[in-house]
This record gives sequence, structure tokens and C-alpha cells, in this order.
Amino acid sequence: MSRPALALSLLLTATAAHAQIAPGNYITPGGAFSLQITPGAFEISGAGQSGAACMMDGLLKGNTGRAADAGKTCVVKFTKHADGVEVKAQTRAICARFCGAEATVEGLYIWPAPGCADKERERTQKAVEAATQAKDDAKIESLLAKQLESCAKTLSWLDTIGTRTDLAAAQMRQNRKTDCLKTLQPHVEDADASDAKLQEKYTSFDLYRYEPTLKELRDTLKQCRA
Repeated sequence: MSRPALALSLLLTATAAHAQIAPGNYITPGGAFSLQITPGAFEISGAGQSGAACMMDGLLKGNTGRAADAGKTCVVKFTKHADGVEVKAQTRAICARFCGAEATVEGLYIWPAPGCADKERERTQKAVEAATQAKDDAKIESLLAKQLESCAKTLSWLDTIGTRTDLAAAQMRQNRKTDCLKTLQPHVEDADASDAKLQEKYTSFDLYRYEPTLKELRDTLKQCRA
């Protein structure tokens, strides 16, 4: 092989390697969708507006994924991004078969910050539960404050409100009502809103999901204000 041909071959090999998507777990900002990349395969799952879900898994070659459904193939392009992976459907009509209405697998999927992947958050939750049984509110506060700070980009809006409410409750039990009110401040508007106002702001599906968290938010805020 001539030197120019060899150089071109090496360049093409390096380019192909550079385009390869790194295996791992990615998540969309806001936490609605997750992407798992393993050698030769991928899986995307999550829920969009009004609870419409997506579930797709298939084979991955280079930066192109293929998922089959009823004899038809969805082709997905994966592109490296500074923060993770950009996902774009090449055959949108077919790829839409894997999702409900108003949901799509397309978008930016980012690397979760340390401690923010699903399994890591599960470990944090178990630690919070153990601290709760031990009535160690200082430990609860430390765990939840760290999670809020580290995972702000990938926590869902409901998880964010729930975590802030639990953090505020731990502060309130330590007789630090000023800190409790400060922690809940971003969500006071919702807590004080009428049903009509909330219906204007949220879909009926989101309000249904929000109901238990909103009740805890209102109860905690009431105690902090007392």
C-alpha cells in the first residue's frame, strides 16, 4: 500500500473510531428520557407530554442505530455532543411507531453528573430512608442538598419538587424555619395557587401525578410558616 493510501486509511479509521458513541447511560435534561448504549446495541425509554411513552431498543453499528417493528426499521443517528449524545430519527414516520402521541426519542442525551444516574440515586434514597429511621435530620439534609446541587440538570420537575420538600422538612425538624422557607421558595407559587390556576399551568396528566407531591409541599410549607 502506498504511503498516501496508508495515510488515508489511518485517517478514516481514526475518524470512524472518533464517531463511535461511548457506552454508558445518558439522560435528557429534565430527566424525561434515558438512553443506554452497550457494545452493538442501544435502548431508549421515557415519557413525554401527557404521559405518552417511548420504548425502543435495537442494534448499533458505528453511530447508526436500527430498531425493527412489524417488519419496518427505524433508523436513528447518534452524534457525539460536548455534553453527551444527540439523537435524531432518520425515518421519522417509522420511528414514531415506538412512541405515543406527543413523544419522541429525538433530542440531547447527556452524561449524568456523578451520583445522578438512576442506580446512584437509588442508593441515595436508601441512605435517606436509613437516616429517616435513625431520625438523623442533619444526614438527610446533607444527602438531599448534595443531590439537588449535583443533579439539577437531570432531575425531573417532580423529583426536584419532592426532593426540595423533603429537604425543607428536615430543616424544619431542626427548628430552622427560615432555611425551610428559603428551600421551598421556588415552589411557593404552586403551593398557594388555586385549582383553576394550576389547571392553567399544568396538563391534567401532570396535575394527576403532581397531586401527592403538591400535598406534601403544602403541608411542609404550612409548618414552616407557623
